[in-house]
Amino acid sequence: MRRRSLIETPFFEVNEAAELILKANAPPKVVDGTLHEMIHNVRSSRYCQDQFATIQAQTGMHPTTLRFSPEYEHGFRLYIQKAALKRTRVCFALGFFATLVYFLWDSHRISYSPLTYFLAFGIGVMSFGFGFFLTYVPSLEMHTEALSFTVFLSVAAVLIALKPLNAQRGPVLPLLVLIIPIFGVTRMRFLYSTTLGWTIFVSYIVVQLSSIHSLGPTWDTRSDIFYQSVNYVIALVSGMVSHYRQELLRRRNYALKLPFAGLTSTDCSIALQKEKFSKRNLMETWSMEFCDREVEACFIRHWYLIDPFPFENPNAAVLHQGAFRVIRFSVMTVLVNQVFLAIQDYRLLHKYAHLAEIGYSLRFGVVDVAYASAAIFMYITGQRYYKLWLASNAAHNDMTDTFRPSMSQSSCCSWWNRPYEILSQDDEDTTTSEHVAVEASRKWRVMSKLFGSKVATEQNNRVQTQDVHSAQLYAIFVVALHTTSMAVMMFVVATSPSVETSSDVYFMGFLNAILFANRSGFRVRHKYAIGTTIVVGIATVATSLGLLHPLREPYMWLRYATYITVVLILAGLISREEESLRRSFFVLKSIRSLEFEEWFDRVSRVQDWIRKRLHQKCMALHAKNPDSPKKPRVQKVLVNTGAYLAQASKMGVYGELINIVFECSFVLELASSKTLGCRHHSTTLRSPRVDEYSSRTMSAYR
Repeated sequence: MRRRSLIETPFFEVNEAAELILKANAPPKVVDGTLHEMIHNVRSSRYCQDQFATIQAQTGMHPTTLRFSPEYEHGFRLYIQKAALKRTRVCFALGFFATLVYFLWDSHRISYSPLTYFLAFGIGVMSFGFGFFLTYVPSLEMHTEALSFTVFLSVAAVLIALKPLNAQRGPVLPLLVLIIPIFGVTRMRFLYSTTLGWTIFVSYIVVQLSSIHSLGPTWDTRSDIFYQSVNYVIALVSGMVSHYRQELLRRRNYALKLPFAGLTSTDCSIALQKEKFSKRNLMETWSMEFCDREVEACFIRHWYLIDPFPFENPNAAVLHQGAFRVIRFSVMTVLVNQVFLAIQDYRLLHKYAHLAEIGYSLRFGVVDVAYASAAIFMYITGQRYYKLWLASNAAHNDMTDTFRPSMSQSSCCSWWNRPYEILSQDDEDTTTSEHVAVEASRKWRVMSKLFGSKVATEQNNRVQTQDVHSAQLYAIFVVALHTTSMAVMMFVVATSPSVETSSDVYFMGFLNAILFANRSGFRVRHKYAIGTTIVVGIATVATSLGLLHPLREPYMWLRYATYITVVLILAGLISREEESLRRSFFVLKSIRSLEFEEWFDRVSRVQDWIRKRLHQKCMALHAKNPDSPKKPRVQKVLVNTGAYLAQASKMGVYGELINIVFECSFVLELASSKTLGCRHHSTTLRSPRVDEYSSRTMSAYR
């Protein structure tokens, strides 16, 4: 019946897709609660897990570069470039207008030479313009990746070259904004985006350091270039981690759509292309929520589990108990990043103790406490839900028989070693009447103990949905505190005449906070993340209009508003893409789960002796060719996507630790050089009499 509804039905039935999704994510089916049925459910779950691992492994995805084997990589490249056409046009159009406004403002502020005019408007602005029109050329529609790589590299080269040519001090903020769409927005593959990002960074360092001697002491010092580069490194590492997770999700979805040869020559890959499983019919346009309320509630319960446990049943309470671990590396990244920024505060603001103390208070007293409390909040709600689940099962256990039948060790091991086999019909015939009575007496006990009644399950689902909503609301509060604290620190520095030249460094920190909130590490949903950051962005622009307008340049608030608007648009594209990938995976996984369950039902009907006979024939076939050539060494293939999603976040923590080590070593080097300079200065200021006396003493000694 399921196969007819899934593949053979040529028309769209009302709520058919929603019913299939709910059926795939329902608790394991229980009819009579016998031990035979329990073992059948366990084996079915293990079979589905193995099939998902096989379908992921068939693409040969490398865990580091995320590239498929050549026969699959070519198809994936065409697939993403076809889907990335509209997003690439949006990025090019946004880049064209943003760079045009920036260079018009910059040329009005300082005098441009003919060379810098040509670089700014002839190459920088027109690279985005030509790139936008080239996307409409039919022969180039399947080469958007190479086009994006060329355009971004050209604009980055212009921004890097204009700084020494115009003798401008401070960070190049447009370069920081340019890094954002490289990682994930234009759907450039991870290997190429990483290569492009680090090429831009190395070029920036080489050009700035080589320009120090020619521009003299009025330009940036080595210390200034170091802190500017570290902020770029933070943006690069964060972008790499976010893009790795995003592309891993995208490739996982692509693998689930591929044809998969199982027990039959056909599978549900054709059915997945039907209109009834498309985003347009299943989800709302702006909020991306599922149109069916029950499906949306089921997905929300799975929200924190879809990355670490992608193919598990979301009804398992033990999974929700440890849901706080999903954000542990993101919280650690923020904590380590605030330590790094505190060292930056000491380096830039140590002459003004009150300003540095404000930074320490905001970083350690507000931001760190907020993120740590978010993890604690999720831990408490997870433990509470698990205890509620145990209590609901214990209440049903009180009404059942407490008799516990014994199971011999041999019988336990027999089915465990053969996970896809069930008890044969002959075994059922040899069951004694006493054993039948035991099974009948403990039927309801097994049902209530393992799965609970329908009423208890619905109650637990409501509680779990409320817990996820509460965690999301708490995350909104944390994100608002983080971005607001960075904005406050930026205004504190910008309104202090003695250190206002460092305000752009803190503005970069504010932009990075906006990006972090919209990336998937902290697991804030798209509509909450973009809504919160838009409110904070509007408040920041309004505050800059009141505070910075009379103190600094008259249009400084407009400059900040432009940067914040562009970053919010790009951040919204990132968060929307990541949530869309997770929702698509939820649908694909559900349909594939139904298919694998159906395959297992066919496997379980095969008698034991037939299965053994087929196994013997396969072994005999392999024995006929003992001298067959050895297979080449198999390269490591990514199968468990959940583990590598967590590994990417862990790499982000390591990146922040490396930044701290470099900054501490740089600060110590500067401190030692200042100490030596002070000693040398004190030596040169000694009186002539002391020098004469010391020379006479040395002569007498000799």
